[in-house]
Amino acid sequence: MYLKKALVLLFIFLLFSVLRAQEHPGEHPGKKVTPEKALESLENYIAKDKELKGGFFIYDQENKRIRNLTLDKIHLLREWGENYYTCADFVDANKDKVDLDFYITKKDDDWGIIRIIIHKVNGKERYKPPLKAE
Repeated sequence: MYLKKALVLLFIFLLFSVLRAQEHPGEHPGKKVTPEKALESLENYIAKDKELKGGFFIYDQENKRIRNLTLDKIHLLREWGENYYTCADFVDANKDKVDLDFYITKKDDDWGIIRIIIHKVNGKERYKPPLKAE
C-alpha cells in the first residue's frame, strides 16, 4: 500500500514538472551567461537605431503597424548554440508591453543582432522559441 501511494505521488510530481512549461525553452537553471559584449551589442543596437530613426521601431505583422518601443529591461541571456538568445521587455507609445527576442551572434571580434522576433504583447504569447539552436 505504501509503495502504491509513493508511486502515485511520484507520478503526480513528474506530471506537474512536465506540464509546467518554461517561458523560454532551452533555459538551463544555473547556466546564466553574462558576456558583457553580447549585452553591450544589444544596448548599442537599440541606441544606434534610436539615433538613426528617432526611435526604436518594430513592425508588428500581426497588427499591421509600426511600434515605437522604449526599453524597460533585459531579463534573459542564454547561450544559443554558438550564439546568444536574449529577451527584453519594452513599452510602446500606446503603453502596450512588448517582449522581444533577439538572437545575437559573434562576427569577428564584434557581436551583432541577427534576428528580432515579437515574443509577447501584453503577456499574450505569439511565438514559441524552438527547443534547440538553429
